[in-house]
Amino acid sequence: MRYTVALTGLMFLSIDASGFATPPDIGSTVDRLVEDTTKSSEAERHAFAQLIDLGSPAVPYIIGHLGDGRPLAEQIIQRDQWHQEHVWYVHDGLLAVLRQTVGHGMGATDGHASASQRAAIKRKWENWCVEKYPDQSHVCRGGHDG
Repeated sequence: MRYTVALTGLMFLSIDASGFATPPDIGSTVDRLVEDTTKSSEAERHAFAQLIDLGSPAVPYIIGHLGDGRPLAEQIIQRDQWHQEHVWYVHDGLLAVLRQTVGHGMGATDGHASASQRAAIKRKWENWCVEKYPDQSHVCRGGHDG
């Protein structure tokens, strides 16, 4: 079930059954930010920060990008001034974003997982997503709105 809410008559948000408001065009925003992670170190840092800032509404779209095996522009994500994660592929970076956004992880982010391990991690996240965001199950599995 999906509800639409008008905010000051200018902007519309869609609220799904999970209770999370989904800003318009969030799917294309996530698509663009995921692309940016492979362009340059600066673009990657900005993209990961923006993905985290998008919060819960972006989670199904981020999960839909898991399995992306392209190398990242830079192999380090700085979580804060004391912690960093070594990541190699877009998939790994998105796992780090998910861990930060939802508060838990479902697999290693260090690039050492085999293709079958990455696929299993992706399936776990997809299943979790479908349960948590039932109205966006197609997005959780890599589809797009609209």
